Amino acid sequence: SEIGTFGQLKNTFCPATPDRTNTGFEGTVLYIDTFGNIATDIPNQTSGKIKLGLFDEIEYSESYSSHPNNELFWLHGSDGCIEIALNCGHAGKKAGVLPGDPVEIYEILSIR
Repeated sequence: SEIGTFGQLKNTFCPATPDRTNTGFEGTVLYIDTFGNIATDIPNQTSGKIKLGLFDEIEYSESYSSHPNNELFWLHGSDGCIEIALNCGHAGKKAGVLPGDPVEIYEILSIR
């Protein structure tokens, strides 16, 4: 097969990495999981406001339960990159985005 047999991976690739802009970083929507959470390639070490699809100011939340229902927010994902989510909803549908779409983080507060 293209990538090799089980246990003998032949080829690997790195996902896209975000580009530095004048105001922050521009990354990419990598995938949308079965819960509707949007995975990006922007590292967790970055903090600021997110622009995605029709939404110009998506703010940070520490957890799903600490954010109001039906309002997009971003949080640090378990895979080391920022996720955009919607408490009790599908963030991908609300934002109207697909894998490969751009996501921007601006007004950078910190880069750890």
